[in-house]
Amino acid sequence: IMLRGIAQVFLCNNPVTGIFILIGVGMTSWELMLYSILSTIVSTLSAATIGRPPPEDILAGLCGYDGALVGCACWAFLKPSYALQAAFLLPVLAGFLHVAFVNFLRTWELPCFTFAFNVVIIMFLYASNSGVIKLEMAGGSPVEHRDSWNDMSATYAMDATILGVGHFMFAHTTVGSAFVIAGICVSSRKGAVIAVLGSIVGWVMARYVLH
Repeated sequence: IMLRGIAQVFLCNNPVTGIFILIGVGMTSWELMLYSILSTIVSTLSAATIGRPPPEDILAGLCGYDGALVGCACWAFLKPSYALQAAFLLPVLAGFLHVAFVNFLRTWELPCFTFAFNVVIIMFLYASNSGVIKLEMAGGSPVEHRDSWNDMSATYAMDATILGVGHFMFAHTTVGSAFVIAGICVSSRKGAVIAVLGSIVGWVMARYVLH
């Protein structure tokens, strides 16, 4: 269930995909990997005990992926003194809200996606902006490029494309992000291609259109 929850971050219902993603995340930081595992478990337990979703949703990992993202965000943005406590508490809310939003959106036959994750993190950021918690980046990306706007190297394009997928779970190493893409490919080659194409569109727009 935990591995499927990790995989469902990328809409993949495959435990092998979850293994690949965890390896990729672990290449960024073993702590990040542990945070994602912990928060996935907590979110799933919260959803199962408080929200009472259908058993098939639990088995498919659908109650854990919001928690996985929340845990990764806790690792990335919080001081160590706050991060572990938040990785326990915030996924509890994420799991419950996931079930609530699924039930609410089912009226219009709309998917929930990462709605619960976004709501929890926005609430958290609002609290931190009010002085309750001080944010601190855990670390910057090790990949640095100095290409000009007009002259772009193949390495820049490759890193921007691969990292664009991996950064969804805060995996900011090229090799680790490549494992994430490989995991998606295990579940769906079409899904992996679409993820890569989406990443290309994103960084091209950011570099050449929105700058």
